[in-house]
Amino acid sequence: MRDIRILTGALLLAGLAADPGWCAAADGRDSLGTEALRHKLEYRSWARVTGPWGAVRLSNPRIRATGLEFLAARPDAPGTDTTFLPNPIPLARVYAVEIQVNSSGKGTIFGGLVGVALGMIMAEAVSQMDFGFGGGHSANGGDLLTGAVLGAVPGVILGALLGAAFRHSEEIYPVDRLPDRRPR
Repeated sequence: MRDIRILTGALLLAGLAADPGWCAAADGRDSLGTEALRHKLEYRSWARVTGPWGAVRLSNPRIRATGLEFLAARPDAPGTDTTFLPNPIPLARVYAVEIQVNSSGKGTIFGGLVGVALGMIMAEAVSQMDFGFGGGHSANGGDLLTGAVLGAVPGVILGALLGAAFRHSEEIYPVDRLPDRRPR
């Protein structure tokens, strides 16, 4: 048993010595933030970037080893000059990166809750009705559960569709909020 532990430890040390690049995310102070930014910008067609030059809208932004590359830049705030904007932009010069996201997740939750409530209200209302064959009683747990499920399904779908129509900006960089590097 001890031989297996020694062999496993030796193989682990040999692997670490051969390729230390797999743990490169732990090397720099901001490398985890860079990886998170790379992941969030992966399929975005544009992003709003703020730096010492002002606010610009970059098309097709991508994180590379040298910084934030882009296809084209246009001013997003008055007084912003994009003629001297480096490509790629070093991340040390970037104050903030914002992307557009939709609210489909919040819409799904809200629509599901409204659908459950309406389904339970409808189940109780239907159970109170007398159709001439012994109705007019209070709904039992099974009726309420059925109404909740039947109301939740269209509520979730409708909430997700409506939430996708509402977009808002979300700041994705810097990941850490301290210190605030924005100009005042």
